[in-house]
Amino acid sequence: MLSRVEMMLERVLAHRFQSGAAVVRAMRRSRAGAVQKPIQFLFMHYVVLDLFCKEGVFSSENSLMTSFRESYESLITKAEQLRRKREANNALKGKRRTKVEKTEHVPPNLSLHL
Repeated sequence: MLSRVEMMLERVLAHRFQSGAAVVRAMRRSRAGAVQKPIQFLFMHYVVLDLFCKEGVFSSENSLMTSFRESYESLITKAEQLRRKREANNALKGKRRTKVEKTEHVPPNLSLHL
């Protein structure tokens, strides 16, 4: 991810920055699947914009930056909730599968011998 952010920054500094989408297309040409998920694309922008704020390019109090940060944080929270829910569902499916696998290997007449 760091190399993607660096690529974006290099283009900005060289005044060859058309858009974030153009950077992503260039990265994908140089490395297939460099940005695989929308959240990665947003993260790249978040890092670059945060750096611009720290460097004084624009104010971190800028209403657009504040709005972007709030939206980003909200998306991260939702993504984390979905990830946890998916993991819980997968764990539950794994437990069900394990129980079924264990009972499948028990001889049918075993309960008669107990």
